[in-house]
Amino acid sequence: MIHMTTPVQQPIHPVEQPTSKDLTQPTHGSIISASRVAGTAVYDLSEQRIGTIEDVMIDKLQGRVDYAVLGFGGFLGMDKKHYPLRWSMLRYNSALEGYQVKLDKTALDNAPTVEEDREWSDDHATRVRAHYDRSLDWPLT
Repeated sequence: MIHMTTPVQQPIHPVEQPTSKDLTQPTHGSIISASRVAGTAVYDLSEQRIGTIEDVMIDKLQGRVDYAVLGFGGFLGMDKKHYPLRWSMLRYNSALEGYQVKLDKTALDNAPTVEEDREWSDDHATRVRAHYDRSLDWPLT
């Protein structure tokens, strides 16, 4: 006589996927999520706060961050302007826990804003690149 046994089924446990909270925990080293960059303070060279990073703009063909959008001005969120700055113009200062730029508030007076062109175009990117001198970039480390 042959005895057949029924195999015992093991419970199925779903594979846990990381949550957005997991992905935005404090980072170490040089990698940071875009969601953690947004809201980070921006300071001038005299360590005066001039605004915050509102967003980053990624070159979807090259796969790199090209611009950070600096939010500045206004009162209680009204009339705030948004200035695209080349990513190379920002340097993270861990003592300030924010980014520094070689600009001050007056340098933004005639700078191009995102509000001028609701649709970001290559023409707008060219105007932003032409407005800021390359001496405002930080050297690569």
